[in-house]
Amino acid sequence: MEITICKGNDPYLYQWVGPLVMDKAVIKYNNNYPFKTAENFVWHIAHEGAQVLGFVPVELRKNRAIVNNYYVAKDTPEVFEKLLCHVLDTHGSSPVEAVAQTRHAELFQRNGFEPFITWKKYIKMLYVANGKKS
Repeated sequence: MEITICKGNDPYLYQWVGPLVMDKAVIKYNNNYPFKTAENFVWHIAHEGAQVLGFVPVELRKNRAIVNNYYVAKDTPEVFEKLLCHVLDTHGSSPVEAVAQTRHAELFQRNGFEPFITWKKYIKMLYVANGKKS
């Protein structure tokens, strides 16, 4: 498995994720919320060859990296963890927040995130490096 990074306005981004972000099953996975991007987004895309296994868009805003609206086919833990590690390796010098779906909260916690706001379908989490909040 490889992970490729695309900026939010990179033409290659659409070749990688365009069919997925328009797929009804993928949108349903995302609680029927459409995926968004802009020039301040960085997309981490896990793939084997041309097959996309998952992606994590990261919005860079006010010196923060914000994970929101992600997709991992079949919720495969190995893909999830590899993507999260890649996000943290790339953006870990800034505070990293995540808006995780409640069903994925444990996976985010195993990877160093702590919850600080809980809603019905989502949990806002903050990455804590070495026990210290970023």
